[in-house]
Amino acid sequence: MTEPTFAALGELLTAGREASGVPGCAAAVYHRGQVHEAAAGVLDFETGIPVAVDSVFQIGSVTKPFTATLAMMLVSEGRLELDAAITRYLPGFRLAVEGAADKVTVRQLLCHTSGIDGDLIEDTGSEDECIEKFVT
Repeated sequence: MTEPTFAALGELLTAGREASGVPGCAAAVYHRGQVHEAAAGVLDFETGIPVAVDSVFQIGSVTKPFTATLAMMLVSEGRLELDAAITRYLPGFRLAVEGAADKVTVRQLLCHTSGIDGDLIEDTGSEDECIEKFVT
């Protein structure tokens, strides 16, 4: 049975989705031993397939707020500099153009301004070796 606090979760998702123009979304909240789920909208405007609570979404930049928050915590502790080359923290980081990695800063990665094409998503399937294929 859904607690009254979460009864309107679907309505809230629908309102937020409509206000933002997002095609579809799903959310789950774990509270006091219960999972409360809701979905709203469609997976794609063209197909019109409705979003379900178990729909799979491409992760995209959903993790960026978490990454940026953690990065800023490290900045406040003096353990990370936004304008330092990423190779200071990831010495093995390489790009196709020799020496280009040394010019990419932490700030640029957080703001998507480094010039790196980060939207390359390759479908490597769902078999046991799919992660190995993706990394390769």
